[in-house]
Amino acid sequence: MKNDKLQPLANSEKDLEDLFAKRPQIIKPGLERIRAAWEFLRMDRYKLKVILVAGTNGKGSTAGTLWHLLAGLNIRIGLFTSPHLCCFSERFQCSQAPIKLEYILKSLHSLSQELPKDLYDDLSFFDTSTLLAIKLFEELACSIAIFEVGLGGRWDSTNILSPLLSVISSIDKDHESWLGHEFWQIASEKLGICREKTPLFWGEPATAAKKLQETLASKQTKLALPVFAINKNFGRLNSEEGFIDLCGNDHQRYAFPRWVANSSEILQQNFCLAFAIFAWLLKNYPSINPAKKSHYNYTETVQKALEQFGAPHIPWPNSLLGRFQFLKLTQKVKTEAELNLKKSSLPSLYTGILDVCHNPAACNQFVKTLEKIIPNLKQNNHCLGFVSILADKNYDLMLDILKDFLNPLLLVRGASRRSFHADLLAARHKDLLMFDRFSHAWDYAKEHYLDRGQTFTVCGSFLIVGEVINHFSAFPQNEQLEQNLHGTLP
Repeated sequence: MKNDKLQPLANSEKDLEDLFAKRPQIIKPGLERIRAAWEFLRMDRYKLKVILVAGTNGKGSTAGTLWHLLAGLNIRIGLFTSPHLCCFSERFQCSQAPIKLEYILKSLHSLSQELPKDLYDDLSFFDTSTLLAIKLFEELACSIAIFEVGLGGRWDSTNILSPLLSVISSIDKDHESWLGHEFWQIASEKLGICREKTPLFWGEPATAAKKLQETLASKQTKLALPVFAINKNFGRLNSEEGFIDLCGNDHQRYAFPRWVANSSEILQQNFCLAFAIFAWLLKNYPSINPAKKSHYNYTETVQKALEQFGAPHIPWPNSLLGRFQFLKLTQKVKTEAELNLKKSSLPSLYTGILDVCHNPAACNQFVKTLEKIIPNLKQNNHCLGFVSILADKNYDLMLDILKDFLNPLLLVRGASRRSFHADLLAARHKDLLMFDRFSHAWDYAKEHYLDRGQTFTVCGSFLIVGEVINHFSAFPQNEQLEQNLHGTLP
């Protein structure tokens, strides 16, 4: 169906409500539903050049970083990530052609009309979202589309695609009831996104320590995979530099862009992973670069990408929001002189640190980074924390980790029915203060705990970070993200 014949937006809004109603109470793995729809729509699995990015942690930031690097080439690069923080449209981005929610809703309505009702109704939320992403990126003529894998890999909806390369950012324990309790089992599920003789970029630094080498080697042999691994073919040298050596004899050091140098160690590792993929694509798919042919210079293009990373004219990925993100809260302006000041010049009331860490491994990384900017944090234990965790996570272990560093720790259930309930908590956590909404917890904290200039943290899930961003109206819709986002207190 052509765009000029699409139904009014009101109908599409109803489709969006129906889409969210597809969210399952239980996970139903399998590709049968999306494959049936795919075949009915006669989609060409090779029409769109696709990169699949899986991993326990870091896949969203890796996918977003790679997308940002490629966006600097002034070509259309699609990005599909999940979950969103504030708005469904965050899941879909196209460099040089921002995708408005209205366009997404119209395409969703079109998809629901093209498929027979029984096929469409049978699709899960993620099946439908994945098909919608493919449809959008094909309509927008994207040169490459990067898809963040949802759960695992083998049975995830995105695995209907045939990638030109596969990426695994990390292996750790999460969704154990579906992926297994052993690291090798989790790795096996995530390696399900690999294709024969198709490159795999492996970002898990502790392969040998977690006894993953045998699983990885078996898959590499079976599918004749070219494997590029962290700390061997690319990686972080120190807090200022990384390296790439994709040929085995071409070791190149490079300085991190300012945003990366100021980021956490895990974000630096994810940048190294994304940058290695970017360099490989330039060498093996030079047609993606508009500066190709006679005046194309690989070294100059790589250097330019480093220099302009984070530049205002290049779209910023939504999937890097909430990754140890600083939020400076300033006073409301009262005078004309204050109005003329940049927000960064206004006096800071509080500084928030937002992080979507949502499993024990990610929580450990979060507090490790937090210790670097707040000296003696564990000994003094005086950093206020707002924490919200989903009921299907290992919330007791996550709270054990966070309680050693955050005090007071205020639990927030949030607006989602997926959030944990007080009855589920272990006895050792029953004394924690709990609030139904962040706004209630914030009001209480201002009255009892917050002093001017104090730093607070928000972590535990995507939902709580999104709720906080909404609360302070700090989400930069269609705007470039600064290193420190500035909100204003209500």
